[in-house]
Amino acid sequence: NFLKIGIGPRAAGMGEAQVAVCNDVTSVFWNPAGLVRTPSQEASFMYNLWFEGIRSQYFGYAYPHPTIGRFAGSINYLSMDKIQGYTAGDVKTGKVAVYDLLGVLSYARELPYGIDAGINLKLVQQKLEEESSFAFGVDIGVMSGVSRWLKVKWLKELTLGLNLQNLGSKVKFQKEKGSLPLNFKFGVGLVKEVFGDPLTVAIDGNLPNDNDFYGSVGIEYWLR
Repeated sequence: NFLKIGIGPRAAGMGEAQVAVCNDVTSVFWNPAGLVRTPSQEASFMYNLWFEGIRSQYFGYAYPHPTIGRFAGSINYLSMDKIQGYTAGDVKTGKVAVYDLLGVLSYARELPYGIDAGINLKLVQQKLEEESSFAFGVDIGVMSGVSRWLKVKWLKELTLGLNLQNLGSKVKFQKEKGSLPLNFKFGVGLVKEVFGDPLTVAIDGNLPNDNDFYGSVGIEYWLR
């Protein structure tokens, strides 16, 4: 479930509606195709002190190559204070250490017909005291401006985005198995100039494999 925790304060401020408007190094989480819109090298650091002493730490770096495409790498580390351990007979034991670790390698480039595409390769490690579990996952994302397909003037600032997240192997602790949180994310974004500054409106929908459909809406206005 730690793979569901959003990355970046901008995305959080927009209600996590990002799949069609992301354009920086945190695109790795929301839609790797957004890396195509990252014009220069970027690094991002995040420390999130969550509830109940849960801590999420993130580092990401993006490098746009002028001819080959965009590359990125990121690490996400989730930790917490030691938790109380119990035996199978519900008898208290010592404190138990636990953490989750995610490493991601990303690649994105512009394809023919004005389509931006990106892919994430993920390695997940979960640690519970002496037990470790590994899993591999893939994200596949695309993004495209509607004006490249429909020659309608008022649609020229509209963008569509799709991202299939966490397609991969299962996590296994001894005999217990669990699937990665597969999610199909889709959305639209609109960027318009208002009083000379960009106003962004984004709407996302999510179809997770472990919950019902849910959506999110975000609005952003740059003051320069």
